[in-house]
Amino acid sequence: MVTVEFTPKSLGDIENLAEYIAIQSPHFAQKLVKSIFKEVEILKSFPFIGRIVPEIDENEVREIFYQKYRIVYHIIDQSTIHIVTIQHGSRDVKNWF
Repeated sequence: MVTVEFTPKSLGDIENLAEYIAIQSPHFAQKLVKSIFKEVEILKSFPFIGRIVPEIDENEVREIFYQKYRIVYHIIDQSTIHIVTIQHGSRDVKNWF
């Protein structure tokens, strides 16, 4: 089984999303955070389930989707995945990294 690790950038992205959503609904913000962590669990068993990020076009840089959000991850090796960023799908990918 693969280990999934969140980078500091991705944890900051989650925190920013939660803070923004909490302005309108603290309950939904908390639910979103839990759901994102749950969503990436599938990568432990199926690391190649996500599509290759079109803007980057590298086999090891992939993404899965949760609601309106793109969860971008990097397959480091056979045992490790790094969650790189979590962004709203409407944001320009050039500003992600």
